[in-house]
Amino acid sequence: MDHIFAEGPPATEAYDTTLPAFEAYVEKVEAWFAARGGDYAAIDEEARRHPDPGAVLGFRIALKIAESRRILAALDRPVTLTLLNPVYKETGRIQRREEHPHGENSIRYKAGVLKQLELLNPHLSCQLVVIDDECPDGSGQMAAGILESDFPAEFANGTFRVLMLRDAIDDGDPELPPGLTHKDGANRSVKGGALLFGARKMVGQEVEGLHILVDNDADLSVHPAQLGLLVEAIAAGDAGAVAGSRREDDSVALIGGSRNVRGRLFIKIWQHLLPELATRVTDTNRAFKAFSAEALARILSGIEI
Repeated sequence: MDHIFAEGPPATEAYDTTLPAFEAYVEKVEAWFAARGGDYAAIDEEARRHPDPGAVLGFRIALKIAESRRILAALDRPVTLTLLNPVYKETGRIQRREEHPHGENSIRYKAGVLKQLELLNPHLSCQLVVIDDECPDGSGQMAAGILESDFPAEFANGTFRVLMLRDAIDDGDPELPPGLTHKDGANRSVKGGALLFGARKMVGQEVEGLHILVDNDADLSVHPAQLGLLVEAIAAGDAGAVAGSRREDDSVALIGGSRNVRGRLFIKIWQHLLPELATRVTDTNRAFKAFSAEALARILSGIEI
């Protein structure tokens, strides 16, 4: 396997996985993976035994994408995936790298990936819902401008949309979490209100087939093409909810430094406080969680800000 490892381009940050060189490498790994019989678990386990984890990082991300695409291509009934993406002070990540030093082109890239995933299977439909959490920098407006200009048909019909939490509060939207206030109020949203509003807004939507809603951050630390891995158990009827994790042996995520240390510390604290969940949910901070609409509808009314 060393030859396929060696062909991988550098992947030291999430932005690297959006570049044409990495996308071409994914196609190569996908063909190689299929020729090897598609035994994802065995191949990934072998890659994890490599003495230099950094040398196989790009390969393991590409392998996950290949397995995700295989899962979605095999769907045998209608499934609608709705990606819920809260944004607050994310104008940097939303822009292209040439427009901002920390740009990931995240909204445009996610929307494009969702369109590509739909091509895998006529049973699959994808939606993107960006929720502006009263961002003072205009993240929601920037996202709306990108979606309207680059995906005009999807923006016009609401497949790709932007919800503004400030407008919803001003208008008294009935789908708002009870008691939610503006940022200067006592019960303000700190991401949670935006996510709950998006979930409450979309969970009752009439769609074709199974509706799966996915909580997702504004960055690309988990590649959106991995969605198939996240929703597999729900689509098979084996689970109502699935929580992605950066902390399992087979996890691959581009995150490091102080954010990684803080995240691990927080997880250790809550695992101590809630030991009954500690072995099943190993990464509460990762916004890569999926719920069937049926399961989510049962719990939404009990979640408060």
